[in-house]
Amino acid sequence: MNKRLLAAKIVAIAGFCAVVLGCFDPMEGVLLIVPGTVLLALSAWLGKTPQRWLAYVACILMVISFAFLCLLTALGGFGGNAPLLHSKWWALLLLPYPVGWMMGVASGVCTLTTLFTGMAARIVSGFGVVIAVLFLVRLAMFRLVPLWIFIAVLLFGLLCILAVLTWEKVCSKRNG
Repeated sequence: MNKRLLAAKIVAIAGFCAVVLGCFDPMEGVLLIVPGTVLLALSAWLGKTPQRWLAYVACILMVISFAFLCLLTALGGFGGNAPLLHSKWWALLLLPYPVGWMMGVASGVCTLTTLFTGMAARIVSGFGVVIAVLFLVRLAMFRLVPLWIFIAVLLFGLLCILAVLTWEKVCSKRNG
């Protein structure tokens, strides 16, 4: 195994673990999720995975949302009692965070299943998808995400899993 591929595998495992561990407290976990997403983009680049554009976009969204989070915090937050930013519309600047986090999980799944073969990679990837759904459930419980968005994302995730399984069967029949 060449050194670049080995480095990609190590970085992918570290990034995926950081993204998954950060979800247990999504707001404080930003300090794990953002670097984990950057590591996943790096591993996708090192491994030259076919879906590396997904990791790049997730990384960009996470870095942008983290910069907005730091800026809003430095300005005293937003809302009624905030010294400068009275409107709650400033919260829209944080919208790339959950989108980038979900894309980070998806890019982690794609990177892991590309770099690693076998059932273990599928199990770990499935674990990541379950964590993403739990993240959405947490957001839905706090009424930050409407129930219909939660159901739509869940159905989309299930369709993606079915598509990957179908694609693997098609590819194995062509090669076999």
